[in-house]
Amino acid sequence: EPGHHYEWAVLLAFHERLTGRDTGSWQRRLIAQADRIGRDAETGFAWNALQADGSVVTNDQRRLWPQLEMLRARLVHPHLAAPGAAESLMDAIAATYLADVPAGTWLDQTDRDGAPVSTAIPSSMLYHFITAYGPLVDV
Repeated sequence: EPGHHYEWAVLLAFHERLTGRDTGSWQRRLIAQADRIGRDAETGFAWNALQADGSVVTNDQRRLWPQLEMLRARLVHPHLAAPGAAESLMDAIAATYLADVPAGTWLDQTDRDGAPVSTAIPSSMLYHFITAYGPLVDV
């Protein structure tokens, strides 16, 4: 799951900061792999999951959590992405997952065209929201 590559790159950065143990190579490789094979070239969004050979698992749907983990990786590792990548991703997330929904809610999963796939709103997503946008407020 590309979302976990992004998430673990950030967790390793926090571990490095706390312990002084160099994990930079792992961080760079996790993000590079997710960027290389874990994203749709057209939309830039991360796939939900991949097969071991890098092919997309069964469908082209996208949950919000991998996008939030990609955002967090972009904010924590801005040197590993193109200039403006985090801002562009925030805009894309807002336009795709946060627009045209009741206040305080979001779309958990969309199809490739951005149409809603699921009506459920898992509460576990709050973790991903808080940690994704946390670097903006230095949490």
